[in-house]
Parts: sequence; C-alpha cells; structure tokens
Amino acid sequence: MIQELLETAFNLSEPQTSALIELAEQRRAQATDYFEFTHFICIEFNRSQKIQLLESLWKIALIDRHLDAEEEYLADKVARLLFIPHDEVLQARNRVKDH
Repeated sequence: MIQELLETAFNLSEPQTSALIELAEQRRAQATDYFEFTHFICIEFNRSQKIQLLESLWKIALIDRHLDAEEEYLADKVARLLFIPHDEVLQARNRVKDH
C-alpha cells in the first residue's frame, strides 16, 4: 500500500519508490522525533496536500480493517505536527473508512 501510494502521489517508478522507502527506513531508524520530518512538510505542502498525506496515513492504518491504538496515535501525532485541527483529522479518517 505504501509503495502504491507513493508511486501514485509522486509519479514514481517501482525502482524509485523502493529506493525512497529504503532511504526513509534508514532515516527513520536514526530519527529522534517526528518534527524533523513534519517540519519540511509544513513548509512545502499546502493545506490540501497535508490532508491528502493524512488520508494516506489512514489508508495504511486501516488496510487490515482494524485500527490499532499505535496507528491512531501516529496519525493524530502527525496531524498535530502539521497543524491539522482534530475535526479535520476525524473527517479524513471517516472519508477513508467510508471509501
């Protein structure tokens, strides 16, 4: 699901997406917090792109039709760091669930 979402959102090939995921895993392993990632998103993404990213997080979290507490926590945490109001977080989650 992650690979498919990246390929679609950024018009990447499968090798490009695989390389990006590998690099992201390396950076994640070295990261101390989420801010170092969300900071750049806040600067570069407009509101619509931030909501689209949040919906992608919900798609990944809900792919197994079960929302774990850790998955919900992560989506909420990222949304707070992107300054997305809680009501919009819930709306995004409901759009994904309804789809």
